[in-house]
Amino acid sequence: MADDLTTQESVAPEAAPAASEPLVVSPPGYRPPLYGTRFALAYALLAVLLGGGVGLAVVQFGTDEAKSVAWSKWQPTAEGATPVAKEIADLVSRKYRLPEGGQLVGVVPGQLAVQNVPVDVIATRSGPTNDDKIDVTDARGSLMFVLCGLGERCAIAQGEASTERHRLLRREALELALYAFRHLDGVQRVVAFMPPKAGEEPTAALYFRRQDLERQVKEPLAETLLPLERLTPADIPVGERELVDALTEPRLFNFSFQQSQSGNAVMILDPAV
Repeated sequence: MADDLTTQESVAPEAAPAASEPLVVSPPGYRPPLYGTRFALAYALLAVLLGGGVGLAVVQFGTDEAKSVAWSKWQPTAEGATPVAKEIADLVSRKYRLPEGGQLVGVVPGQLAVQNVPVDVIATRSGPTNDDKIDVTDARGSLMFVLCGLGERCAIAQGEASTERHRLLRREALELALYAFRHLDGVQRVVAFMPPKAGEEPTAALYFRRQDLERQVKEPLAETLLPLERLTPADIPVGERELVDALTEPRLFNFSFQQSQSGNAVMILDPAV
């Protein structure tokens, strides 16, 4: 269950590969016997914060500096997709805060994979009925961000789950996606894995496609999200709440993984509501 949601089932996070490998973090939730043992993603987060690298081979770094400056005051200083993804994660995550003052979650970026196995296909189901549609998409050009609290299974250790806190997490995921689409030209999809509610296991992810946010990526960031330096669950401006909900709630899914015929992974997304 995602933090602050009460209707979702959960799956535990998985172990991160060594820093020398091309990927350093896998999304929570994949436990086939082929691919090793489970772990708490908090350890992956700590490894990154202590200097581990992030492998990201599927995206290309956009270098149009002029348009970046016009879109927001911030622009990446690093070169290459992997360092830029890490800069985006650091930039966004440090301003989202708990009411007590601590950082809401850490954010780990990486190529979309599970247990160091690449995801080949994203299958999105439109609903739980016999009349549902399944949209199958090549996963190339997909970037993931794991939003990880430092509690068990990446849950947020402090405070209580609430509607306001969940909206803040969704706003953070949205901001990560907007920066990624703006500054990483090869990224076509962003998957943001959400922290679970305390005592449960992660199962929720926000799934953004570039075309979903095309207008927001072109117009200045401040037209979508105010450039606030610090946000707690109570700090989202009233006039911004409806927009955040409109851009994120339809893109909230329950995720699971299956092994594909190629031996890689298929990510299955079912509507969260």
